[in-house]
Amino acid sequence: EEGRHLKWLALDKTGTITTGSMEVVEVRGEDVRGAERAISTIAVATRGEANETSRAICAYAETHDLKADACSRVIPFSSRYKYSGCVTEDGRAYVMGATQFVLGTERASREAQGLPFEGHIVGEPQTLGFVAIRDQIRPTAAPTISYFGKQGVSVRVISGDDPATASAIARQVGIPNAERYVDASTLESEDDLLWAVAHDTVFGRVTPDMKRRL
Repeated sequence: EEGRHLKWLALDKTGTITTGSMEVVEVRGEDVRGAERAISTIAVATRGEANETSRAICAYAETHDLKADACSRVIPFSSRYKYSGCVTEDGRAYVMGATQFVLGTERASREAQGLPFEGHIVGEPQTLGFVAIRDQIRPTAAPTISYFGKQGVSVRVISGDDPATASAIARQVGIPNAERYVDASTLESEDDLLWAVAHDTVFGRVTPDMKRRL
């Protein structure tokens, strides 16, 4: 409307700033082959989800001729809990996801609250390895961000990914104050969210519900 101006615009990272097409760069661990077999097993078991991470790992598995074990149970990826997994027919449980949700404080806090959910992790996980996955930045992203800046539009980035990762990508395309990032899973109240919107530029670990709220 005349006399009204857009002050800031929220952009989803994946598919907007980046293409959404991912590729596995590297698998690391003491037993790389064991880690590769585990992620291949999970990716093949969850292939029907049409998840970009799963597709990237399936492509990596095919390129490297990796074998997948047969599974008796599948835990689909959850954008809330940031991991997927499966149980093999011989009883091994594999989980793949964001480190802090599989190993760290996010898992511990959910267990402390006693929240039931599908695929609840029981016991202490053993780390098999780490997967480095790269997303491709759109060639038009930087010029578009520059255009918004010239029009006086401040850009915020929202992503389900790790906030540091999202911040690094935001810096690459020239988003001002991209170093100001927040882990959205720590925003417990509406006041927390409003404060973050006023002070932070990049929001990581954002759930679908919080994306709508933002």
